[in-house]
Parts: sequence; C-alpha cells; structure tokens
Amino acid sequence: FHTYFIGDTLVLVHNALCSNPYGRKGGPAHQNTIRKEEMKLQAAGYDTYTENAVDITNGFKKKRFTDLMGKKGDREIHIQVGKITKSGIPVSRERQAIDDLLKSGKDVIFVPYNG
Repeated sequence: FHTYFIGDTLVLVHNALCSNPYGRKGGPAHQNTIRKEEMKLQAAGYDTYTENAVDITNGFKKKRFTDLMGKKGDREIHIQVGKITKSGIPVSRERQAIDDLLKSGKDVIFVPYNG
C-alpha cells in the first residue's frame, strides 16, 4: 500500500511518488481506452471481460492480467492497453506482458493510449 500509518500517534501519510495512484486498472486515459476497445468488441459480437487472469509458464511473471478479453465462441482476443515509447513501441513492462501472453498461446492486441 502507498497509504499507511506512521509513528506512535498513527499519522496517516500517502506516498506522493506512487508510480500509479489508480492501481492496477490504470489512470483515466488507460481506463477510457479500455472502454473504447470493449465497445468495439461488443459491437462485433464478443462477450467482454476485464482484468482476466492468465497463468504463465516460464515467463517474466507467473500470472498476467489482461486489460480486456473478448470471447466469441472458441475465439479469445486479449487486449493490452499501455504506453508506447517515443519510437512507437510498447514500453518494457508492456513488451514483457505481451511476450508472456504470446508464449501462453494467447492472441494479443496491444493498444497504446499515449500515442
């Protein structure tokens, strides 16, 4: 947690240097992009699920949470929303997540929200 009590008087403090004060679901721009992508999938007849857990074998992490998953029959599409670098590629943490998901046999689409 980035908010905690300190000292004998239990003063509540918040770490202003949090990398993301909105948590795993991302900030407003991230969440808006997810909603837009969700509407596109739903319009195409997909059922949608957010924060879908995917178990990973031999990856950077043991579990990944895709921002959005669309399911239509046997077809699953996993959407990762994130930032891109100045050169237009996903930032490192997004590349690692995409790599883990691809190694797990998932179809992944990356959608940037800052480019």
